[in-house]
Amino acid sequence: MMRAYENIQFTSENRKSPRSYYIPGGCSQYLLLNGEWKFAYFNRDIDVPEKIKQWDKINVPSCWQLYGYENPNYTNINYPYPCDPPYVPTDNPCGVYEREFELEKKWGKVYYLFEGVSSCAYLYINDTYVGFTQGSHLQAEFDITEYVKEGTNKVTVKVLKWCCGSYLEDQDFLRFNGIFRDTYILQRPFGHIEDVEIIPNKKIFILCLKVLVRYPLLLKAKC
Repeated sequence: MMRAYENIQFTSENRKSPRSYYIPGGCSQYLLLNGEWKFAYFNRDIDVPEKIKQWDKINVPSCWQLYGYENPNYTNINYPYPCDPPYVPTDNPCGVYEREFELEKKWGKVYYLFEGVSSCAYLYINDTYVGFTQGSHLQAEFDITEYVKEGTNKVTVKVLKWCCGSYLEDQDFLRFNGIFRDTYILQRPFGHIEDVEIIPNKKIFILCLKVLVRYPLLLKAKC
């Protein structure tokens, strides 16, 4: 039976649309979650228990192969598993990450972002499922406003070694897995600029600025 992460129609769930990359000025809106996380490794994703009792430690960003969980695997033209797209091996290794973070004051919209996680990830906030993403080198952003509270919160990330997207990432490089780029939280006002597109016109030397405004009744923008 096809598993969810083998379905080529299921590349994400509750992930926001891609947007221009920017981080608002001022540290109050930006909470970096890099550093030491709790970590548990399983040879098969189906072996992950509902409650994990024994945890190791791992630094984020990093790859679990560099911490002794599996050996680094290099291939160039060959897949590291039997080629039968979109299916991946039944024994699909999984790493579970967990840590707490403090939200001093909840205001506006709260977003959780991955800059890179391989190969796919399930995100949970305070033990509640938020969403899914694959496309390991793409930014993944989730609206977690309704899942967080003021004070101490818990984030759990379930990362699988392979998914159907792994077939598109069969390049000439070492195979590593985990949260391998920055991961952080952004807070924004309810009315905020969500996306910006700059379109140059070299013939008349004019720049056109397109702005996507979230909650336009609260905020107005002009080109």
